[in-house]
Amino acid sequence: MNAIMNTPESIAEQAFDAVEAGRAKVLGDERTRHAKAALGRPPGTTAPTGTTASARHP
Repeated sequence: MNAIMNTPESIAEQAFDAVEAGRAKVLGDERTRHAKAALGRPPGTTAPTGTTASARHP
């Protein structure tokens, strides 16, 4: 996998921001946020960021 890794400092900053905002979870990168958002969608409707399922499957 050739993923761009966030720095430890970036993750720590996000964690502190989440604690201050009262959030219980920190999703440290865009790929993780996208995957988490896709969990609530019906199968076959997930799409890469910036596209829609209907755009991929007319």
